Amino acid sequence: MAVESGNLRRDLMSKESVLYKNRKGDRLISAILYLLTPFAFMANPLLFVVCVTAQLVLQTLHGYRFSELFVVLLLNGFVYSSVSFAGLRFYDWIIIFSFAYVFINKRGHVAIPVRLLIFITSVFLVFLFHGMKTNEILEVVRYFVSILLIVVVLNTKPDMNLISESIIRICKVMLYNAIIVFAMIQLGRVHNYMSSFISTNVYIYSDEVRLNGFFSDPNKYMTFCLALLFIIDVFVENPTYKRNGILILSIATVLSMSRTALLCLGLYFFVKLLLKLKEKSPVLFGCCIITFSVVCILLLATPDIINSIINELYTLAARVLGREHTLEINATMKDDNRVYVWGKAIQFISQKPFWGNGWLAYQSLLPYPTHNTIVSLLLDGGAFVLTAYLYTFWPLFSNKRFGATISCVILPMLLLDLGNYRVLFLLLALIMLPSKGKAMQ
Repeated sequence: MAVESGNLRRDLMSKESVLYKNRKGDRLISAILYLLTPFAFMANPLLFVVCVTAQLVLQTLHGYRFSELFVVLLLNGFVYSSVSFAGLRFYDWIIIFSFAYVFINKRGHVAIPVRLLIFITSVFLVFLFHGMKTNEILEVVRYFVSILLIVVVLNTKPDMNLISESIIRICKVMLYNAIIVFAMIQLGRVHNYMSSFISTNVYIYSDEVRLNGFFSDPNKYMTFCLALLFIIDVFVENPTYKRNGILILSIATVLSMSRTALLCLGLYFFVKLLLKLKEKSPVLFGCCIITFSVVCILLLATPDIINSIINELYTLAARVLGREHTLEINATMKDDNRVYVWGKAIQFISQKPFWGNGWLAYQSLLPYPTHNTIVSLLLDGGAFVLTAYLYTFWPLFSNKRFGATISCVILPMLLLDLGNYRVLFLLLALIMLPSKGKAMQ
Protein backbone atom coordinates (compact mmCIF):
# COMPACT_ATOMS: atom_id res chain seq x y z
CA MET A 1 0.00 0.00 0.00
CA ALA A 2 2.81 2.38 0.88
CA VAL A 3 4.50 1.64 -2.45
CA GLU A 4 1.24 2.26 -4.37
CA SER A 5 0.68 5.51 -2.46
CA GLY A 6 4.20 6.65 -3.28
CA ASN A 7 3.75 5.81 -6.96
CA LEU A 8 0.43 7.69 -7.06
CA ARG A 9 2.04 10.74 -5.46
CA ARG A 10 4.90 10.66 -7.99
CA ASP A 11 2.40 10.36 -10.86
CA LEU A 12 0.46 13.38 -9.61
CA MET A 13 3.64 15.40 -9.16
CA SER A 14 4.75 14.43 -12.66
CA LYS A 15 1.41 15.52 -14.15
CA GLU A 16 1.53 18.82 -12.24
CA SER A 17 5.09 19.39 -13.48
CA VAL A 18 4.04 18.77 -17.09
CA LEU A 19 1.01 21.06 -16.64
CA TYR A 20 3.21 23.79 -15.15
CA LYS A 21 5.68 23.50 -18.04
CA ASN A 22 2.83 23.62 -20.55
CA ARG A 23 1.38 26.74 -18.93
CA LYS A 24 4.84 28.29 -18.77
CA GLY A 25 5.29 27.56 -22.47
CA ASP A 26 1.87 29.04 -23.28
CA ARG A 27 2.70 32.21 -21.37
CA LEU A 28 6.05 32.49 -23.19
CA ILE A 29 4.31 32.19 -26.56
CA SER A 30 1.73 34.77 -25.43
CA ALA A 31 4.51 37.18 -24.42
CA ILE A 32 6.20 36.78 -27.82
CA LEU A 33 2.88 37.40 -29.57
CA TYR A 34 2.28 40.54 -27.50
CA LEU A 35 5.72 41.83 -28.51
CA LEU A 36 5.32 41.04 -32.21
CA THR A 37 1.70 42.14 -32.70
CA PRO A 38 2.44 45.87 -33.26
CA PHE A 39 4.99 44.95 -35.93
CA ALA A 40 2.48 42.58 -37.51
CA PHE A 41 0.17 45.56 -37.93
CA MET A 42 2.97 47.45 -39.66
CA ALA A 43 3.53 44.51 -42.02
CA ASN A 44 -0.10 43.66 -42.78
CA PRO A 45 -3.31 44.53 -40.87
CA LEU A 46 -4.73 41.07 -41.65
CA LEU A 47 -1.66 39.46 -40.07
CA PHE A 48 -2.29 41.75 -37.09
CA VAL A 49 -5.86 40.41 -36.78
CA VAL A 50 -4.50 36.84 -36.86
CA CYS A 51 -2.01 37.67 -34.07
CA VAL A 52 -4.71 39.23 -31.89
CA THR A 53 -6.96 36.21 -32.42
CA ALA A 54 -4.08 33.88 -31.54
CA GLN A 55 -3.53 35.84 -28.31
CA LEU A 56 -7.14 35.26 -27.32
CA VAL A 57 -6.92 31.54 -28.14
CA LEU A 58 -3.80 31.18 -25.98
CA GLN A 59 -5.59 32.81 -23.05
CA THR A 60 -7.94 29.82 -22.96
CA LEU A 61 -4.96 27.56 -22.17
CA HIS A 62 -4.02 29.33 -18.94
CA GLY A 63 -6.32 27.22 -16.78
CA TYR A 64 -8.91 29.88 -15.90
CA ARG A 65 -12.53 29.11 -15.18
CA PHE A 66 -14.89 30.53 -17.78
CA SER A 67 -15.94 33.36 -15.43
CA GLU A 68 -12.37 34.71 -15.12
CA LEU A 69 -11.50 33.80 -18.70
CA PHE A 70 -14.32 36.00 -19.98
CA VAL A 71 -12.95 39.06 -18.19
CA VAL A 72 -9.39 38.38 -19.40
CA LEU A 73 -10.56 37.94 -23.01
CA LEU A 74 -12.71 41.06 -22.77
CA LEU A 75 -9.88 43.21 -21.41
CA ASN A 76 -7.60 41.91 -24.16
CA GLY A 77 -10.31 42.76 -26.67
CA PHE A 78 -10.40 46.34 -25.39
CA VAL A 79 -6.63 46.65 -25.88
CA TYR A 80 -7.18 46.00 -29.61
CA SER A 81 -10.49 47.80 -29.89
CA SER A 82 -9.69 49.33 -33.28
CA VAL A 83 -10.45 45.94 -34.88
CA SER A 84 -14.04 45.49 -36.10
CA PHE A 85 -15.93 42.61 -37.66
CA ALA A 86 -19.17 43.42 -39.49
CA GLY A 87 -19.36 46.81 -37.79
CA LEU A 88 -18.91 45.52 -34.24
CA ARG A 89 -15.72 45.77 -32.22
CA PHE A 90 -13.59 42.75 -31.37
CA TYR A 91 -14.75 42.92 -27.75
CA ASP A 92 -18.42 43.03 -28.81
CA TRP A 93 -18.07 39.62 -30.45
CA ILE A 94 -16.38 38.28 -27.32
CA ILE A 95 -19.42 39.44 -25.33
CA ILE A 96 -21.93 37.98 -27.80
CA PHE A 97 -20.28 34.54 -28.02
CA SER A 98 -19.77 34.44 -24.24
CA PHE A 99 -23.43 35.23 -23.63
CA ALA A 100 -24.42 32.47 -26.06
CA TYR A 101 -22.20 30.04 -24.12
CA VAL A 102 -23.69 31.06 -20.76
CA PHE A 103 -27.24 30.96 -22.12
CA ILE A 104 -26.78 27.45 -23.53
CA ASN A 105 -24.86 26.21 -20.49
CA LYS A 106 -27.62 27.42 -18.15
CA ARG A 107 -30.35 26.22 -20.52
CA GLY A 108 -31.81 29.68 -20.78
CA HIS A 109 -32.05 30.25 -17.03
CA VAL A 110 -30.02 33.46 -16.79
CA ALA A 111 -30.60 36.11 -14.13
CA ILE A 112 -31.26 39.63 -15.44
CA PRO A 113 -31.68 42.44 -12.86
CA VAL A 114 -34.76 44.62 -13.25
CA ARG A 115 -32.68 47.79 -13.63
CA LEU A 116 -31.12 46.35 -16.80
CA LEU A 117 -34.54 45.55 -18.27
CA ILE A 118 -35.72 49.08 -17.51
CA PHE A 119 -32.72 50.62 -19.24
CA ILE A 120 -32.76 48.49 -22.40
CA THR A 121 -36.52 49.07 -22.67
CA SER A 122 -35.93 52.83 -22.59
CA VAL A 123 -33.30 52.45 -25.34
CA PHE A 124 -35.74 50.58 -27.59
CA LEU A 125 -38.62 52.96 -26.88
CA VAL A 126 -36.58 55.99 -27.95
CA PHE A 127 -35.56 54.08 -31.08
CA LEU A 128 -39.21 53.29 -31.87
CA PHE A 129 -40.48 56.77 -31.00
CA HIS A 130 -38.07 58.45 -33.42
CA GLY A 131 -38.99 56.26 -36.37
CA MET A 132 -36.45 53.42 -36.24
CA LYS A 133 -33.88 55.17 -38.43
CA THR A 134 -31.30 52.92 -40.07
CA ASN A 135 -28.30 54.88 -38.77
CA GLU A 136 -29.52 54.34 -35.18
CA ILE A 137 -29.65 50.54 -35.33
CA LEU A 138 -25.95 50.03 -34.58
CA GLU A 139 -26.19 52.34 -31.55
CA VAL A 140 -29.10 50.30 -30.17
CA VAL A 141 -27.13 47.10 -30.77
CA ARG A 142 -24.18 48.53 -28.83
CA TYR A 143 -26.39 49.23 -25.81
CA PHE A 144 -27.90 45.76 -26.11
CA VAL A 145 -24.42 44.18 -26.15
CA SER A 146 -23.51 46.28 -23.10
CA ILE A 147 -26.43 44.73 -21.22
CA LEU A 148 -25.34 41.25 -22.35
CA LEU A 149 -21.91 41.97 -20.84
CA ILE A 150 -23.46 42.63 -17.43
CA VAL A 151 -25.62 39.51 -17.71
CA VAL A 152 -22.55 37.34 -18.44
CA VAL A 153 -20.62 38.72 -15.46
CA LEU A 154 -23.54 38.41 -13.02
CA ASN A 155 -24.25 34.84 -14.09
CA THR A 156 -20.63 33.65 -13.95
CA LYS A 157 -19.35 35.65 -10.92
CA PRO A 158 -15.63 36.09 -11.69
CA ASP A 159 -13.08 36.47 -8.90
CA MET A 160 -10.80 39.32 -9.99
CA ASN A 161 -8.03 38.31 -7.58
CA LEU A 162 -7.55 35.09 -9.54
CA ILE A 163 -6.59 37.10 -12.63
CA SER A 164 -4.52 39.84 -10.96
CA GLU A 165 -1.40 38.74 -12.83
CA SER A 166 -3.22 38.86 -16.17
CA ILE A 167 -4.55 42.35 -15.40
CA ILE A 168 -1.02 43.61 -14.73
CA ARG A 169 0.16 41.98 -17.96
CA ILE A 170 -2.58 43.81 -19.86
CA CYS A 171 -1.46 47.09 -18.27
CA LYS A 172 2.09 46.47 -19.50
CA VAL A 173 0.84 45.61 -22.98
CA MET A 174 -1.19 48.85 -23.06
CA LEU A 175 1.92 50.89 -22.29
CA TYR A 176 4.07 48.93 -24.75
CA ASN A 177 1.54 49.28 -27.56
CA ALA A 178 1.16 53.02 -26.97
CA ILE A 179 4.90 53.62 -27.33
CA ILE A 180 5.49 51.28 -30.31
CA VAL A 181 2.44 52.43 -32.28
CA PHE A 182 3.39 56.08 -31.74
CA ALA A 183 6.90 55.36 -33.05
CA MET A 184 5.45 53.63 -36.11
CA ILE A 185 3.09 56.55 -36.78
CA GLN A 186 6.05 58.94 -36.71
CA LEU A 187 7.80 56.71 -39.25
CA GLY A 188 4.69 56.71 -41.44
CA ARG A 189 4.31 52.93 -41.18
CA VAL A 190 0.75 52.73 -39.80
CA HIS A 191 -2.04 52.23 -42.32
CA ASN A 192 -5.57 51.09 -41.56
CA TYR A 193 -7.36 48.33 -43.42
CA MET A 194 -10.98 48.18 -44.54
CA SER A 195 -12.99 45.47 -46.28
CA SER A 196 -16.64 44.47 -46.36
CA PHE A 197 -16.17 42.37 -43.19
CA ILE A 198 -12.93 43.26 -41.37
CA SER A 199 -11.63 46.75 -40.65
CA THR A 200 -9.09 48.48 -38.44
CA ASN A 201 -9.39 52.07 -37.28
CA VAL A 202 -6.25 53.02 -35.37
CA TYR A 203 -6.17 56.73 -34.54
CA ILE A 204 -3.49 58.41 -36.67
CA TYR A 205 -2.85 62.11 -36.08
CA SER A 206 0.43 63.88 -36.78
CA ASP A 207 -0.34 67.49 -35.75
CA GLU A 208 0.03 66.72 -32.03
CA VAL A 209 1.58 64.03 -29.86
CA ARG A 210 -1.25 61.68 -28.85
CA LEU A 211 -0.38 58.13 -27.75
CA ASN A 212 -3.28 55.69 -27.98
CA GLY A 213 -2.00 52.23 -28.91
CA PHE A 214 -4.50 50.24 -30.96
CA PHE A 215 -7.48 52.43 -30.09
CA SER A 216 -9.56 54.43 -32.52
CA ASP A 217 -9.65 57.40 -30.12
CA PRO A 218 -7.03 58.62 -27.59
CA ASN A 219 -9.85 59.49 -25.19
CA LYS A 220 -11.13 55.89 -25.26
CA TYR A 221 -7.57 54.71 -24.63
CA MET A 222 -7.35 57.08 -21.66
CA THR A 223 -10.75 55.95 -20.35
CA PHE A 224 -9.72 52.31 -20.56
CA CYS A 225 -6.54 53.10 -18.60
CA LEU A 226 -8.67 54.76 -15.91
CA ALA A 227 -11.07 51.79 -15.90
CA LEU A 228 -8.14 49.43 -15.30
CA LEU A 229 -6.99 51.79 -12.54
CA PHE A 230 -10.45 51.49 -10.95
CA ILE A 231 -10.33 47.68 -11.22
CA ILE A 232 -6.90 47.50 -9.59
CA ASP A 233 -7.82 50.00 -6.86
CA VAL A 234 -11.10 48.30 -5.96
CA PHE A 235 -10.73 44.60 -6.76
CA VAL A 236 -7.04 43.62 -6.66
CA GLU A 237 -5.91 42.80 -3.12
CA ASN A 238 -2.27 41.82 -3.71
CA PRO A 239 -0.28 44.93 -2.63
CA THR A 240 2.55 44.32 -5.11
CA TYR A 241 0.19 43.95 -8.07
CA LYS A 242 -1.79 46.98 -6.87
CA ARG A 243 1.30 49.18 -6.53
CA ASN A 244 2.79 48.11 -9.87
CA GLY A 245 -0.55 48.44 -11.66
CA ILE A 246 -1.17 51.98 -10.39
CA LEU A 247 2.34 53.05 -11.46
CA ILE A 248 2.06 51.55 -14.97
CA LEU A 249 -1.42 52.93 -15.55
CA SER A 250 -0.47 56.40 -14.32
CA ILE A 251 2.28 56.53 -16.96
CA ALA A 252 0.02 55.05 -19.66
CA THR A 253 -2.78 57.51 -18.86
CA VAL A 254 -0.52 60.56 -19.01
CA LEU A 255 0.86 59.36 -22.36
CA SER A 256 -2.58 59.94 -23.87
CA MET A 257 -1.56 63.62 -23.66
CA SER A 258 -5.06 64.52 -22.51
CA ARG A 259 -5.84 67.34 -20.09
CA THR A 260 -8.71 65.20 -18.85
CA ALA A 261 -6.14 62.53 -17.96
CA LEU A 262 -4.15 64.98 -15.83
CA LEU A 263 -7.32 66.15 -14.11
CA CYS A 264 -8.50 62.61 -13.34
CA LEU A 265 -5.11 61.41 -12.08
CA GLY A 266 -4.64 64.57 -10.03
CA LEU A 267 -8.01 64.07 -8.36
CA TYR A 268 -7.33 60.34 -7.82
CA PHE A 269 -4.06 60.92 -5.96
CA PHE A 270 -5.43 63.98 -4.13
CA VAL A 271 -8.28 61.91 -2.68
CA LYS A 272 -5.89 59.07 -1.77
CA LEU A 273 -3.67 61.59 0.01
CA LEU A 274 -6.64 62.98 1.94
CA LEU A 275 -7.75 59.49 2.98
CA LYS A 276 -4.24 58.62 4.12
CA LEU A 277 -4.12 61.90 6.05
CA LYS A 278 -7.48 61.11 7.65
CA GLU A 279 -6.12 57.74 8.77
CA LYS A 280 -2.86 59.15 10.18
CA SER A 281 -4.07 62.47 11.63
CA PRO A 282 -7.83 63.17 11.81
CA VAL A 283 -7.19 66.67 13.23
CA LEU A 284 -4.89 67.69 10.37
CA PHE A 285 -7.37 66.17 7.93
CA GLY A 286 -10.15 68.32 9.40
CA CYS A 287 -8.01 71.45 9.13
CA CYS A 288 -7.26 70.69 5.48
CA ILE A 289 -10.96 70.21 4.69
CA ILE A 290 -11.89 73.48 6.41
CA THR A 291 -9.11 75.37 4.58
CA PHE A 292 -10.10 73.85 1.26
CA SER A 293 -13.76 74.76 1.85
CA VAL A 294 -12.92 78.37 2.73
CA VAL A 295 -10.76 78.73 -0.39
CA CYS A 296 -13.58 77.34 -2.56
CA ILE A 297 -16.10 79.77 -1.05
CA LEU A 298 -13.77 82.73 -1.62
CA LEU A 299 -13.17 81.68 -5.22
CA LEU A 300 -16.90 81.29 -5.86
CA ALA A 301 -17.41 84.80 -4.54
CA THR A 302 -14.91 86.15 -7.09
CA PRO A 303 -15.78 84.58 -10.48
CA ASP A 304 -13.23 86.72 -12.36
CA ILE A 305 -10.42 85.14 -10.36
CA ILE A 306 -11.84 81.66 -11.02
CA ASN A 307 -11.95 82.29 -14.76
CA SER A 308 -8.38 83.57 -14.71
CA ILE A 309 -7.13 80.53 -12.78
CA ILE A 310 -9.02 78.10 -15.03
CA ASN A 311 -7.62 79.72 -18.17
CA GLU A 312 -4.07 79.63 -16.79
CA LEU A 313 -4.40 75.94 -15.86
CA TYR A 314 -6.00 75.24 -19.24
CA THR A 315 -3.11 76.74 -21.21
CA LEU A 316 -0.45 75.37 -18.85
CA ALA A 317 -1.77 71.81 -19.18
CA ALA A 318 -1.89 72.13 -22.96
CA ARG A 319 1.71 73.36 -23.13
CA VAL A 320 2.98 70.68 -20.72
CA LEU A 321 1.36 68.00 -22.90
CA GLY A 322 2.64 69.51 -26.13
CA ARG A 323 -0.85 70.47 -27.31
CA GLU A 324 0.24 73.71 -28.99
CA HIS A 325 -1.97 73.04 -32.01
CA THR A 326 -5.00 72.91 -29.71
CA LEU A 327 -4.08 76.30 -28.22
CA GLU A 328 -3.94 77.78 -31.72
CA ILE A 329 -7.62 76.86 -32.11
CA ASN A 330 -8.83 77.26 -28.51
CA ALA A 331 -6.73 79.85 -26.68
CA THR A 332 -8.84 79.84 -23.48
CA MET A 333 -11.30 77.60 -21.67
CA LYS A 334 -14.14 79.79 -22.93
CA ASP A 335 -13.13 79.00 -26.52
CA ASP A 336 -12.87 75.25 -25.90
CA ASN A 337 -14.88 73.07 -28.27
CA ARG A 338 -16.62 71.41 -25.33
CA VAL A 339 -18.04 74.68 -24.03
CA TYR A 340 -19.28 75.62 -27.50
CA VAL A 341 -20.89 72.27 -28.29
CA TRP A 342 -22.52 72.02 -24.83
CA GLY A 343 -24.21 75.36 -25.42
CA LYS A 344 -25.50 74.25 -28.82
CA ALA A 345 -26.67 70.89 -27.44
CA ILE A 346 -28.59 72.51 -24.58
CA GLN A 347 -30.55 74.54 -27.11
CA PHE A 348 -31.76 71.35 -28.82
CA ILE A 349 -32.35 69.58 -25.49
CA SER A 350 -34.66 72.38 -24.34
CA GLN A 351 -36.80 71.83 -27.45
CA LYS A 352 -37.34 68.10 -26.74
CA PRO A 353 -36.54 67.59 -23.06
CA PHE A 354 -38.41 64.32 -22.44
CA TRP A 355 -37.90 62.07 -25.50
CA GLY A 356 -34.82 63.73 -26.96
CA ASN A 357 -33.93 63.80 -30.65
CA GLY A 358 -33.13 60.14 -31.29
CA TRP A 359 -29.92 58.13 -31.08
CA LEU A 360 -26.78 59.71 -32.56
CA ALA A 361 -28.60 63.05 -32.78
CA TYR A 362 -25.30 64.95 -32.72
CA GLN A 363 -24.56 63.72 -36.27
CA SER A 364 -27.35 65.87 -37.68
CA LEU A 365 -27.52 68.63 -35.06
CA LEU A 366 -23.96 69.39 -33.96
CA PRO A 367 -20.57 69.86 -35.64
CA TYR A 368 -18.98 67.15 -33.45
CA PRO A 369 -19.80 64.88 -30.47
CA THR A 370 -20.88 66.42 -27.17
CA HIS A 371 -17.92 65.24 -25.05
CA ASN A 372 -20.28 64.81 -22.11
CA THR A 373 -22.22 61.64 -21.29
CA ILE A 374 -25.08 63.44 -19.54
CA VAL A 375 -25.52 66.00 -22.33
CA SER A 376 -25.32 63.26 -24.96
CA LEU A 377 -27.99 61.12 -23.27
CA LEU A 378 -30.28 64.14 -22.87
CA LEU A 379 -29.78 65.08 -26.51
CA ASP A 380 -30.49 61.54 -27.73
CA GLY A 381 -33.16 60.25 -25.35
CA GLY A 382 -34.10 63.17 -23.12
CA ALA A 383 -34.86 62.91 -19.42
CA PHE A 384 -36.52 59.54 -20.08
CA VAL A 385 -33.28 57.78 -21.06
CA LEU A 386 -31.08 59.77 -18.67
CA THR A 387 -33.21 58.71 -15.68
CA ALA A 388 -33.06 55.05 -16.71
CA TYR A 389 -29.30 55.30 -17.28
CA LEU A 390 -28.59 56.89 -13.90
CA TYR A 391 -30.79 54.32 -12.16
CA THR A 392 -28.92 51.50 -13.90
CA PHE A 393 -25.49 52.88 -12.99
CA TRP A 394 -26.38 53.91 -9.44
CA PRO A 395 -24.61 50.89 -7.84
CA LEU A 396 -21.37 52.03 -9.50
CA PHE A 397 -21.82 55.73 -8.72
CA SER A 398 -22.70 55.14 -5.06
CA ASN A 399 -20.10 52.55 -4.02
CA LYS A 400 -17.88 53.29 -1.03
CA ARG A 401 -14.67 53.74 -3.01
CA PHE A 402 -15.75 57.24 -3.95
CA GLY A 403 -12.21 58.45 -4.69
CA ALA A 404 -11.68 55.92 -7.47
CA THR A 405 -15.27 56.32 -8.65
CA ILE A 406 -15.18 60.11 -8.99
CA SER A 407 -11.77 60.28 -10.66
CA CYS A 408 -11.91 57.15 -12.85
CA VAL A 409 -15.62 57.01 -13.74
CA ILE A 410 -17.69 60.13 -13.03
CA LEU A 411 -15.20 62.81 -14.10
CA PRO A 412 -14.41 61.11 -17.45
CA MET A 413 -18.15 60.77 -18.09
CA LEU A 414 -18.59 64.51 -17.54
CA LEU A 415 -15.83 65.38 -20.02
CA LEU A 416 -16.35 62.64 -22.63
CA ASP A 417 -19.27 60.91 -24.32
CA LEU A 418 -19.07 57.41 -22.79
CA GLY A 419 -22.73 56.42 -22.75
CA ASN A 420 -22.30 53.03 -24.43
CA TYR A 421 -18.60 52.42 -23.80
CA ARG A 422 -18.64 48.78 -22.77
CA VAL A 423 -15.79 49.05 -20.26
CA LEU A 424 -18.01 51.18 -17.97
CA PHE A 425 -20.66 48.46 -18.10
CA LEU A 426 -17.95 45.99 -17.05
CA LEU A 427 -17.17 48.12 -13.99
CA LEU A 428 -20.88 48.29 -13.18
CA ALA A 429 -21.22 44.51 -13.50
CA LEU A 430 -18.25 43.85 -11.20
CA ILE A 431 -19.66 46.22 -8.56
CA MET A 432 -23.08 44.52 -8.85
CA LEU A 433 -21.65 41.08 -8.00
CA PRO A 434 -23.29 39.90 -4.74
CA SER A 435 -20.07 39.37 -2.77
CA LYS A 436 -18.57 42.69 -3.90
CA GLY A 437 -21.82 44.61 -3.78
CA LYS A 438 -22.41 43.97 -0.07
CA ALA A 439 -18.94 45.22 0.75
CA MET A 440 -19.10 48.26 -1.52
CA GLN A 441 -22.61 49.62 -0.89
